[in-house]
Amino acid sequence: MNWADAFILAVIEGLTEFLPVSSTGHMILASAFMGIGSSVDDVTYLDPFKIGWFQCLAMIPGVSRSGATIVGGMRQNMSRKVAAEFSFFLAVPTMLGATLKKTMDYLQKHDAITADQINLLKLGNIVAFIVAALVIKGFIAFLNKHGFRIFSWYRIIVGSTILLLLAQGTDLRVL
Repeated sequence: MNWADAFILAVIEGLTEFLPVSSTGHMILASAFMGIGSSVDDVTYLDPFKIGWFQCLAMIPGVSRSGATIVGGMRQNMSRKVAAEFSFFLAVPTMLGATLKKTMDYLQKHDAITADQINLLKLGNIVAFIVAALVIKGFIAFLNKHGFRIFSWYRIIVGSTILLLLAQGTDLRVL
């Protein structure tokens, strides 16, 4: 990367960072267009399909959707950063589908959604979007510096704790 590339990417980052668009996505596209930086250039049309199969593993209780898709991306020779970013992009249709299903389920049991409920949904979506944007940015930075090891240990500790609690007869039903 040269000074001109860095300048162009900095301008793109500055323009997109505070808009309700993916600044990371714009950076990936710009990097690919300029022929620098990311292995996203090598992503084929078949790769997302293959990664989607990994995402299906998340239907197993306890399997992380993002973890499964990141592993799927890395199995397709993506870097950790690109696999994580791709995982976040892949979440959008998944979450949209889950939201539509829950909405349809709700409407089958109720006549309509009230104005108050719509306002609560708006608030929830705005707050979730802001928090998710901060988490994603922080996660990518953390991942680039530290990798996945701490998440593996965390899952082992939490999983072991759950197994221990279950062995002691603790009721772990979801509220």
